[in-house]
Amino acid sequence: MNKTVKVRIRQWDDMVEEFGYKYNENTIVDCSAKFTKDMKPLCGKTIEVIAISTEGRFNSLILYNPDIARYFTITVDMVEKEDRGKLVELQFKRKSNK
Repeated sequence: MNKTVKVRIRQWDDMVEEFGYKYNENTIVDCSAKFTKDMKPLCGKTIEVIAISTEGRFNSLILYNPDIARYFTITVDMVEKEDRGKLVELQFKRKSNK
């Protein structure tokens, strides 16, 4: 990716309200992919997207959280609505560069 894009991750309660959750050992918010309790520290934070994957069922965003030195894969519905346009634009530019 040439252009750095930062997005803010939605709040846990906001995603639970929209998608519901499954309470088990991982406590999963049931959006298009799964947002687990291990990902909860990302909520409300602005994180840099380091890659976009179009493999599999979803267009996935690869994020790196420097606070906990860990990579995460998320989907667009986990991102605040006002930041989703950045991702659509980025995906369009990526496709047009192929």
